[in-house]
Amino acid sequence: MNAYFRWLCACMLMVVACGAEAFTPPALNGKRINDYAHILQPAELGSIEQTLAQYEAKTAHQIAVLTVSSLQGETIESFANATFKSWRLGHKGKDDGVLLLISVGEKNTARIEVGYGLEGVLPDITCGSIIRNDIRPEFKQKHYAAAIVAGITAMEKAIGGQYKVVAAAPSSSNSLTMEQLSAIGIGIVGLVITIILCCIQRVLGGVGGAISAFIAINVLLSSLGWAIAAAILGFFIGMIARDILEGVTYASFGGGGSSSDSFSGGGGTSGGGGGSGSLD
Repeated sequence: MNAYFRWLCACMLMVVACGAEAFTPPALNGKRINDYAHILQPAELGSIEQTLAQYEAKTAHQIAVLTVSSLQGETIESFANATFKSWRLGHKGKDDGVLLLISVGEKNTARIEVGYGLEGVLPDITCGSIIRNDIRPEFKQKHYAAAIVAGITAMEKAIGGQYKVVAAAPSSSNSLTMEQLSAIGIGIVGLVITIILCCIQRVLGGVGGAISAFIAINVLLSSLGWAIAAAILGFFIGMIARDILEGVTYASFGGGGSSSDSFSGGGGTSGGGGGSGSLD
């Protein structure tokens, strides 16, 4: 277990040493529906855009939808929160915006990020119920437009006080084995180490990341030669990766809908309220 733990930490440190840049949220392309995962047809984009525009005209609340094929190494919660703040959904002082984020890939997940002003009507339990009972059934059938429309309809009902929450089914087992507890413990320690080193890397840049990797790997593996090799390799790989990633942003891919008006946020923000769930 000790050797496994040391190698796990070493692998995490090598990832950090590759010099990952700070996450940049996708661009808001002037539409309420931004389909970066390309799962919707043009007619579906136009219909959803019209539905969201009509709802905003009626209630002033802003609901936006984003589909992506990658979370760029972020959790869906951090990705949604950063995007919400970048898009400034909702109105300043009211914070009445909502973001529905759907990530399509090996693990299909969804997140409903809620502005401060709507947290009372869209709490975590309600958002979880919407993802689980309204979005997921259609999504599993690959009815992507229907899944999004079902989610929007459910959110509108919840905001209007007309949505009935369906509780999640209880887990069939409430006990954890010693192996599971050990794995959880290792994961927590690894996460803390990764977060600390990521913070160091983002402050000091690629050189700082290489230095921190050198020190940490030298301590963990007790090998000066491996530490030097890891630091040098991590530095140059990081430099190459940054050059590549700087030219690849979400703004370079087609998204959005077919509405002629240009949509933008009204200055709202979110404190991380909402809910997430699997779509598989």
